[in-house]
Amino acid sequence: MNNCPNCNKETTNPKYCSIECYYDARRKIIYERVCPTCNKTFTFKNGAYARLQRMRYCSHECKNRKFIFNEGYFSGELTPEKLVTLGQMVACAEFEKPAEIKIFSDLDTLADIQSKLGSDYKPFKSNGDLWRVNIKSKRMMHDLLELGIVGNKLFQDVPRDDLWEGLKSTNCYSEEDGFCVFKTNSSKVSRWIQDKFDTEVITQLSRYSPVKNRLDCTYINIWKNNS
Repeated sequence: MNNCPNCNKETTNPKYCSIECYYDARRKIIYERVCPTCNKTFTFKNGAYARLQRMRYCSHECKNRKFIFNEGYFSGELTPEKLVTLGQMVACAEFEKPAEIKIFSDLDTLADIQSKLGSDYKPFKSNGDLWRVNIKSKRMMHDLLELGIVGNKLFQDVPRDDLWEGLKSTNCYSEEDGFCVFKTNSSKVSRWIQDKFDTEVITQLSRYSPVKNRLDCTYINIWKNNS
C-alpha cells in the first residue's frame, strides 16, 4: 500500500490513487522563468507551455518590445554606479505619459547611460546640440518616481546629497578657463548647486515652447575650480 502524494489516501497504485489526482497534482506544479526582456522572475502552471518553451516572456508588453534594456535597474539597493546614473537622470530625464522616459543629453552621456541600463534604444536628434533616447517602461518610471525624479525638468530637485558625481557626468557640466559651469532648466537644481559650491547664478531666457505653452529658462551656475 502507498499513500497518494496528492490527497494522501492509501492506494494500491504505484503512485496516485486515481487519474483525477494525477492531473490535479500536475496542475499544482509551479514553473519559474526569468523574462529575457526585463529580467523579472515570473511563474506559471501550464506544463505544456514549459515543455514547448512557450512561456518565455512575463507579459505581452515584454514579448512585443523591440528594444532590450534592464527594466529593473533602479530596483533594490542603490550601488555607487546606480547613484551616478540616478544623478544623470536628475539632470537629463523627463517623463511623458504613458510610461515614456525621455533622456536629453549629448551622445557620449547617452551612450554611458544606455551602457549601464543594458539598453539598445536608438538616439534621436533633438533641439540644438542635444540628442534624446525614449524609453518606455512603467516599472522604471515607478522606480524613478520613488527615488525622487518628478518627471518635469522645470520642477526637478536633487533628492539626495550623494548625486553630484552623476550630475557632473552629463553635458550640463563643463570646466572652462579655471571655472566650473553647470547649466540646468530647474531652479531647484540650480539652488542646490549654489548652496553646495557657493556659486554665482546667471538666469538666461532660452526659448518658448508653444507645444507645452511655457517659457524655458536656463540657470547657469559658475564657480571657481579649486581642484
